[in-house]
Amino acid sequence: MDRLEEDGTNGGHFFLYNVIRSACGSPFFVDKFKRAAKKHMSKDKSLKLCILEIGCGDRVPTMRSLGEDFLAQLWGCGLAFSDLEQKDPRAVLVRVNPDPKLAGIVRNSVRHLEPLLISLQTSAKEALCSLK
Repeated sequence: MDRLEEDGTNGGHFFLYNVIRSACGSPFFVDKFKRAAKKHMSKDKSLKLCILEIGCGDRVPTMRSLGEDFLAQLWGCGLAFSDLEQKDPRAVLVRVNPDPKLAGIVRNSVRHLEPLLISLQTSAKEALCSLK
């Protein structure tokens, strides 16, 4: 599947299919997904979002920036956490990369997002096989 579920939700989570291919092929698709995610997260405070980034390098930082920038937008409009104390995240970026320096936040401009980053220093296959 290469689409956003139109209602935006399924069991309290957003689903995005083939995001890499879609993002590279259609900026409109990514913008449509971001708008829908923000809209649904604003309406239903129980919804959570996981941005899964697998194996993005640093030579062309476009894909890494997409996840970081969207997380920063959610932070800016108050949708990144479900509480004022910022202890219960509603949005996370899971960054999978066997290289330790590529598993964390790279840009200083988004360092404040580190509480919303889950770094997995492992291979893509191992990470995907461990998902439940």
